[in-house]
Amino acid sequence: MSKADKEILTAIRNRRDLERPMVSVRGLLKQVDRENYLDMCCSRLADSELLDGEDACIDFTDFPNIELSADGLQSCKSILECYISRDLLAQVYGFTCRTERMNCAINNYAEILRGMTAFQLLKAHLGMKPGEDAAVYIRAELWHRSIFAEIARKVKYGCAWLYVKIKYHHVFSIAKSIVAEGDL
Repeated sequence: MSKADKEILTAIRNRRDLERPMVSVRGLLKQVDRENYLDMCCSRLADSELLDGEDACIDFTDFPNIELSADGLQSCKSILECYISRDLLAQVYGFTCRTERMNCAINNYAEILRGMTAFQLLKAHLGMKPGEDAAVYIRAELWHRSIFAEIARKVKYGCAWLYVKIKYHHVFSIAKSIVAEGDL
């Protein structure tokens, strides 16, 4: 199964569109052994007001890292070229653009399947030859519309929520007590 097939099935299974591909400034600097310039590079990007929250946004889970889309790479190119070679930036930009186009096509395909009724999907499936890729996608769409798949999604979400609640109980309780005392 190809990467595109897996991505289509992921979009069908999750019942939402694939996200835009983002490139980490930390990852780019790490490739050229300049990770120690991360603070300086991200500060320059922030000071030049290039962070728009969509194409260039702060990665709060890995602060002070900044995540860039293809458009963000293009707008931040002049600053990034001070730390990273033009060739590497061109390769990363090309890869990000190709991935973004592929994700857009996958999202359109998944949206078409989501827009079809169950009867239309069954009719299309019956008219196909065995082994066609589209038949696999149609079967996946029909399954993930079922009540069983919905229950499985809700159980998975509930387990993840419970895991976070248990693991970070102390953090949540400290935050609650600080808010209750009004010490913010």
